[in-house]
Amino acid sequence: EWPIAVVGIGNPGRALARSGTFASRGFRVAALLDVDPRLVGTTVGGIRVEHGDDLAAVVQREAISFAVVTTSPEAAQGVADRLAAAGVRAILNFAPVRLTVAEGVRLRNMDLAAELEVLAFYGARAPSGAGGSFQELAGRDGPGGGAGGPALVGAALEAAAAGGFEGAAGGPEATDPAG
Repeated sequence: EWPIAVVGIGNPGRALARSGTFASRGFRVAALLDVDPRLVGTTVGGIRVEHGDDLAAVVQREAISFAVVTTSPEAAQGVADRLAAAGVRAILNFAPVRLTVAEGVRLRNMDLAAELEVLAFYGARAPSGAGGSFQELAGRDGPGGGAGGPALVGAALEAAAAGGFEGAAGGPEATDPAG
């Protein structure tokens, strides 16, 4: 079981923290961080939200190697830099901005608009009257199947429907210095 941190506990962060997607894939949400005083100290999905200023200490205490960023676009790059400096080796970015990271850190920039296009493509191609979900139509290994696939995207889309995203920039691009 891999401990992960979710940074940014607005609608998207809360939806991801509460979803069972991570646990079903061998990841445990071990830490939630935010800088909003209205959120710090609250509990989401059974986990207390800690202040973002404590990020490095939380990463060390929980032995976190993976993080999910769901902050504002303005805060996301700084958060990614601080996560990398604290020792996080992989970041899944849901903030609507393309991030860059230091060598040795893996990064996935998720673009919800592109994921919706994939769903629309498969939905439009479904035979008339065909049952099944978009997940079944797209398949786990088809387009949009990376970085958690349709289940994780579904949790993010749920957050978007709740007003958590104001757009997305960049594509679902992996940054891997090893090639």
